[in-house]
Amino acid sequence: MVSVAIFAEEPVVGIGFHTMLAKRGEFRPVAVFEDRSSLDAALPRFQPGLLLYAVSPADSLSDLPNAASVRLALVARDASPDFAYRAFRLGARGVLSGSTSSATLHECLRAVSAGQTWVSPSIAAELCRLRTIPLSRRQGELLGLLVQGLKNRQIAAAMGLAESTVKAYLATLCEKTGAKDRFELVVMGLKNVKPGGGGFNELRISGATSPQ
Repeated sequence: MVSVAIFAEEPVVGIGFHTMLAKRGEFRPVAVFEDRSSLDAALPRFQPGLLLYAVSPADSLSDLPNAASVRLALVARDASPDFAYRAFRLGARGVLSGSTSSATLHECLRAVSAGQTWVSPSIAAELCRLRTIPLSRRQGELLGLLVQGLKNRQIAAAMGLAESTVKAYLATLCEKTGAKDRFELVVMGLKNVKPGGGGFNELRISGATSPQ
């Protein structure tokens, strides 16, 4: 029987998942944690096969437990495809909606314990529609400055370019991503910001087809 540790800052959530797992008997819940320090200290001792981790979609996900030490399934209320994509990039194996049923929870944990990835059916179709747009070094640098709120003149000075060149780069980025204006570029950038900062080498956005 695979052991499962549970993390949830809201006690009722953690107790609910513990009850669901214990009642069915397919997985063995070993402990419920409500703060990260207790979880981090206990993981080496418990060495669970799985960690069921409740998180808010608004969280940056930058401080998730080390996915190399335990197979991680995230539970998030109203999880979006963008959230799921970021979670998988950071090592999560499963992403569940907070309103999931007991049957769906067990389906996810079975897949994760077998080394597979799993995502809630409600967001799987949208996740498949996400596409990756590679960016050149210069495009990634420009987008990073744009996300910081810099104006064209400031971006030009930072990149050592003429302001007219910056405008041309922005037009190319809009055409490449399908963004209507610089505001939409900023929104795309904010959705793709990496934990800890850093530049952009790609954008992950919704859309079935790439713009021409």
